[in-house]
Amino acid sequence: MRKRSTKAEFLALAIFLVGASLVLTNGFSARIFAQDQKREVFEQIEPIGDVIAEVLKNYVREPDLDRAVEGALAGIMSSLDRNSSYLPAEGFQSLQEDTQGEFFGIGVHIRMDEQNNVVISYPEPDGPAAKAGVHAGDLIVGIEGVPVATIVAGIPNPNPGLVLQEVSSRIKGPSGTKVGLTVSRAAEGSEERTPIEMTVQRGKIPVQSILESRVLEGGIGYVRVADFKKNSASDLRKELERLQDEGMKSLVLDLRWNPGGLLNASREVCELF
Repeated sequence: MRKRSTKAEFLALAIFLVGASLVLTNGFSARIFAQDQKREVFEQIEPIGDVIAEVLKNYVREPDLDRAVEGALAGIMSSLDRNSSYLPAEGFQSLQEDTQGEFFGIGVHIRMDEQNNVVISYPEPDGPAAKAGVHAGDLIVGIEGVPVATIVAGIPNPNPGLVLQEVSSRIKGPSGTKVGLTVSRAAEGSEERTPIEMTVQRGKIPVQSILESRVLEGGIGYVRVADFKKNSASDLRKELERLQDEGMKSLVLDLRWNPGGLLNASREVCELF
């Protein structure tokens, strides 16, 4: 009797183990693990909802909920690294214009330096800013009489992306209109800066990615890529073919002051080589 019972128990155990193995290998354990991970994430972000609830309940006046949420999103992204930022809808539209089409403005590329100054990387050649006397390296310290510091102070949880977006939106405008700028410029050979007031008439700014392209002495090809836009790879391919026809033997690809741009465009440029 005992032997038959042992055999039955062994068979039952074997069936159970096979069944358990099938269940686990069918992704059940993975789903449980994923659910645990989601639960941990929800527990970690729960204080954000608690804070917003407290603001809605106890703030001294009716809060702007959209602005509060955007501020929270901006804070999350800016905590990752210097190059991560949250873009609201209007910021995304501006990015699309800068990387794919045309826009109306003065034709300057701006960036933030380590001291959080808004720096003009370079003005577009023959653009309105260049014609008005704007130089690469100038700091934008005022727009229409409003100090940039005041503009930054009005941005909730400011980060480089939001600051540049706000400055850019204030500079842009309909073609033919004018914008007043205050720039700070260092004298040659000196670190002292002088504020300069100027008025720039806005115009239609075409999107350009290749700023310079020529063959130097010794058959050295030189191409300066301003940033990575939708048309960067196709434009660069044409320039490389032209330089090869002109006797290019080697190449310098100048990426100085290139702030980046579209990831796919940068990959397509790399694939040319």
